[in-house]
Amino acid sequence: MPNESTMSYKCPSCDARLRFDAKTGRLQCDYCGGSFAVDEVAAYNAAQEGEKPRPDAPADSEPSAGEESGGDLGVLTCPTCGGELVFEKDTAASACPYCGNPAMVKSRLTGKFKPELIIPFAVPKEQAKEALKKYAGKRILLPHGFLSESRLESIQGIYLPFWLYHCTADASAVFSAQKSFTTRGSSYDTVRTDYFEIDRDASMAFENVAVDGSSRMADSLMDAISPYSFSEARAFSTAYLSGFLADRYDEDSDKCSDRAKTRIESTALAQLRRSVTGYENVSVKTSNIAERDFGAHYALLPVWLLVNRYKGEAYTYAMNGQTGKFIGELPVSKKRFWLFTLALTLGIGALIAAVYFFILRGGM
Repeated sequence: MPNESTMSYKCPSCDARLRFDAKTGRLQCDYCGGSFAVDEVAAYNAAQEGEKPRPDAPADSEPSAGEESGGDLGVLTCPTCGGELVFEKDTAASACPYCGNPAMVKSRLTGKFKPELIIPFAVPKEQAKEALKKYAGKRILLPHGFLSESRLESIQGIYLPFWLYHCTADASAVFSAQKSFTTRGSSYDTVRTDYFEIDRDASMAFENVAVDGSSRMADSLMDAISPYSFSEARAFSTAYLSGFLADRYDEDSDKCSDRAKTRIESTALAQLRRSVTGYENVSVKTSNIAERDFGAHYALLPVWLLVNRYKGEAYTYAMNGQTGKFIGELPVSKKRFWLFTLALTLGIGALIAAVYFFILRGGM
């Protein structure tokens, strides 16, 4: 990667490294205790580089030449200690394993890879860890030590690439439905069933239908921790990435559009169905949904991620870094399962024996 270099944000007071603090929404210096607004730090660092504050790159620029020349992995230099950083080809932000300094590959966030929006982390790391500990604490069959403190500490905050689709959906459907009427008589009841065809049509506006653009993340996992609140979205700045990992997309908006359209069409049809009330056995006979003014914005959204391995299987815990909604996959210890089953069996057996004993005594 001959034309790539790393950069990080420096404290305006002491020039130490900065990290984005999810609690305050500001950049924090752990050395001098300074706290700074994102715009303030961006302006300071731009001045230090001898350039005026500006967007990272014009929208039509291309990534630096040679960006992919290293294959899936490339070695770059830490801007603080000079240590070697190994970046995967779609990783845009990481941290130095030697000094802990946040480092970004700026060329991977420019041109077609420059996000328009970002939702900053709002859930601190400790809160993400506590939620997982509480969740795991209710699983009595979890293998011993599976979520030790050292494993919990390896939970990572990562900005993942998402496409935010928008469109107007022109939806129409014909529903089949029934109504039954019962007339009670002295000898028998008479039931009359009427059959209906019900037409519905409407135009619906959709905004920010989020679909992840990373092939490395399971779609079901990302769908499970949605939705995000886009009222908190900000214009993209690399300053928000300081202290976190970040990936760029490897699936473009065209490739991801079918997932968005499927969700849009399902939601539109469900909205039409909800308008059909007062009937029985309602079913869809025909439907047609067409999108117009269909387009997408590119954004980075926050996720807390922990992947643990147990007996060759990977178990993933993911949390929405804005809302705290999470999904977790946890293994079951076979040893604990059989011990629990044995204890339960012995307990039930002892209870039956006790009841039988008291019945016998009562009969004497």
